[in-house]
Amino acid sequence: MLTSPYAILFHWLALLTVSYHAYTWWKVSPKTAPDLRIGGRPVPELLIAAGGWAATLAVSVLVYVIVRWM
Repeated sequence: MLTSPYAILFHWLALLTVSYHAYTWWKVSPKTAPDLRIGGRPVPELLIAAGGWAATLAVSVLVYVIVRWM
């Protein structure tokens, strides 16, 4: 059932939807985060968003590796 064209199309659409949601989430997160400072200097918005993307990528790879291992 999961190899049917409809299932594959659904999963690609789901991937696109989740990817867009992750993009918008990490784009807005620096604006909604509390005032983050390191050494008295504010943390750049780009660094906050990049950290979120890195965490998302790391967890995605971890899930992929675990699923492939099973």
